[in-house]
Amino acid sequence: PGQVDPSGALAGKKIIKADSGYSFSVVLADDGRLYGWGANGGRQIGEVTSGSTSLPVAINMTGMRGLAVADFVCSRNHTAILAQNGLL
Repeated sequence: PGQVDPSGALAGKKIIKADSGYSFSVVLADDGRLYGWGANGGRQIGEVTSGSTSLPVAINMTGMRGLAVADFVCSRNHTAILAQNGLL
């Protein structure tokens, strides 16, 4: 474990929830967005980068079609997102 760099994508944001999978982490910030870092060989943190990243990056949320995030959970190699309208 180590401290996450609070600058960059997470600058000025309050973390609401954090979870992790196998070699990657995802957080939900108070702006309603998800941010991730770590391994991304299987796109665990989305289409943001083609490889691993040690710095948090905003996860591409276009697949949510404007729906707000209610919750999320990380598994070994993926992240599932629950929208506030109940869609997964």
